[in-house]
Amino acid sequence: MTTESDFYVHPDWKDAIEQAGLLDFETHYKRRDASCLSLHKRGWVYRAELADGRRVFVKFDALTLPKRIWGDLLRLTKPQPLTFRERVALERLAAENIGAPKVLAWRQRRGKFGLPHQAIMVLSELQGTSIESYLKSQTNTDLRRRALVAAGGTIGKLFSRGLHWPDLGVDHVFVTPDMQVGFLDVDRLAPRKAGLEKSATRQLRTLVGELAGLGADHAEISAFLQTVAAELKPPLAQKVANLATR
Repeated sequence: MTTESDFYVHPDWKDAIEQAGLLDFETHYKRRDASCLSLHKRGWVYRAELADGRRVFVKFDALTLPKRIWGDLLRLTKPQPLTFRERVALERLAAENIGAPKVLAWRQRRGKFGLPHQAIMVLSELQGTSIESYLKSQTNTDLRRRALVAAGGTIGKLFSRGLHWPDLGVDHVFVTPDMQVGFLDVDRLAPRKAGLEKSATRQLRTLVGELAGLGADHAEISAFLQTVAAELKPPLAQKVANLATR
């Protein structure tokens, strides 16, 4: 798959996706209802089941806001719909071998002057359970700690690659029974050189607060932060480790 392409469909999913009409723009207007997982004027997200029983997630850009187009132009980059940004982020995570949904299909159509207008993105399900749900239901101390350590290692790897993710949270980090970790809703994930140390510390401080709110004790949070810090270099590693003492 090439990021610049306006059309792509995974060969193994092509027949099922086309049969469901998921590459037809008009199909998605029929799915704009209360069952959507996210619903905005500019677009919506919903879950779809294919004829063969496989489930996918569909993100539809009904329109591309002018402010996004102007933002791209001011940055001297080619204007793209919102889901394009998430495609780039997903490809970046795949290159780093970090778990995330797979792009199964993508289509966009442009308006006047070749400017972005609408886009469709079909994603695979992300395996596992969110850390939020996991901590709410799991009472085994060893499994809770293992899940947090696994999450910490992957989050540390993310920061060590210079990636900034403002939406890092307990509902966007998933863990499987064999402690594989993946990320969900990564459209705002991007490289960041300046200010990464400050933003990473701030995001982790917020995340620690969320973990504590879910009942994670001091030992569990300390294990999580130590694993994050192990992936990082000074001075960020020390700052992350120090969060465990607060």
